Amino acid sequence: NAPELLFSTDMETWVEEAVALDDLTAKIRLTAPNPRFIFTYFTHNFGNGVPIVPKHIWQGQKAEVFTNFDMAKGWPVVSGPYEMVLSTPQQRIWDLRESWWAQKAGFKEMPKVERIIYLPFMEETKRVQNLLTNHLDSCLDMRPPNIRTIIEGNEKVSSWTGRQAPFGYLDWWPISLGFNALEAPFDDKEIRWAINHAIDRAQLIEVGWQGSGTSTLLPFPDYPPLRKYTESIADLLEEYPVGTYD
Repeated sequence: NAPELLFSTDMETWVEEAVALDDLTAKIRLTAPNPRFIFTYFTHNFGNGVPIVPKHIWQGQKAEVFTNFDMAKGWPVVSGPYEMVLSTPQQRIWDLRESWWAQKAGFKEMPKVERIIYLPFMEETKRVQNLLTNHLDSCLDMRPPNIRTIIEGNEKVSSWTGRQAPFGYLDWWPISLGFNALEAPFDDKEIRWAINHAIDRAQLIEVGWQGSGTSTLLPFPDYPPLRKYTESIADLLEEYPVGTYD
C-alpha cells in the first residue's frame, strides 16, 4: 500500500515480515535494527502511531478510498466508552455508550462525562477568549503568559500545576536552536560556539516564558530515568562549558 496509506512507506522500509502468532501476539521482523520502532509506530504520542483497524470491517475494502465512516452502521468502530453521534466541519460529538465492554468485564468504570464535543483547532487568542468565557473546557498548547491571563480571569480554570506557575509539565522535547552544519557559516564550530555563548538561557526563561521552565544543556528533558546517562557526562559538560553566557 505504499505510499498511499499512513506510515506505509515506513513499513515498507522497516518491516520484513509481520505474522499473527495467536489472537493476542504479533511477531514483526525488521529489515534492520531500529530500537525506536515500537515507540515510533506503536505507542500513541501526539497523534502519531499506526492505527490498528478491525479486520471484519476493513477486509476486502479498497483501503486508499475507504472512509470507515457510516454512523448508521456504527462506524467508526472504537474500543472506548464513547460513540460518535455527529460529525460536521464545525464539530464532532461523542456520546457515552449505554453499555461498554470494559465496564461489563470489571476492567474500568463508566466515565461520568456524558458528552464530549470537539471543535476545530483555533488560533491561540480565540482559545484564550473561549476559556475565559467558559465556552471551552480544555485545550492543548498555550503560552505561559496566556495561561496566566486565563487563570487570573477565570477562577474555574486550572493547569497542570494548579493555579500557580510554572503551569505546564516537563515536556519531552526541549525548545532548542539547531544549525545546518553542512552550510556556511554554521559549518564553522567557532561560529556555533559564539552563538551558544551569546544566549542568556536564564533571561529567555524569565522573559520569554515568564519563569515557566528550566534550562537544559542537553537535548533531553530532565526525566529521572535519563539521569544516570546525563550524569555520566558531567565531566564533559565541565570541560566544555555549554551553558556559559558571556
